Amino acid sequence: MPHLPRPKRYRYQRPKQSGTASGRAVHKTNRWKTVSANYRARYPFCEYSLKVLGEDVPADHTDHIVSIAMGGDHFADANLMSLTKEVHGRKSAREAIGYRPECRVLESGKCAPYDRDQVLQDLRPPPLAFDPTGGRGRA
Repeated sequence: MPHLPRPKRYRYQRPKQSGTASGRAVHKTNRWKTVSANYRARYPFCEYSLKVLGEDVPADHTDHIVSIAMGGDHFADANLMSLTKEVHGRKSAREAIGYRPECRVLESGKCAPYDRDQVLQDLRPPPLAFDPTGGRGRA
């Protein structure tokens, strides 16, 4: 009995995301790993926790304040910030819905923020929309 050829199976390929591929490529380079480690060695605490909350919380991530996809400088200290995983996630979520700090152009032609402290203040969580005490004044 003759056998029919099996249809070819093609591997699923994710569609390419525009604007973020270069950012991912930068984070895999040895230069980025060195810059990130050196920055966190100089600034070991989360800048948000230190300046806004007044707490010394060790940083987990080195983040680009103005993201690479938005024209931020890859390696300039003026565009880097030490953050905890939680604060970094909050900042990334804000960027996903369109947040972009005001920036200035560096000598490299890339962007860095005008005011780092304003970026930190913008990361504060929004106030509660309801009174958890029910108007009684105490929980």
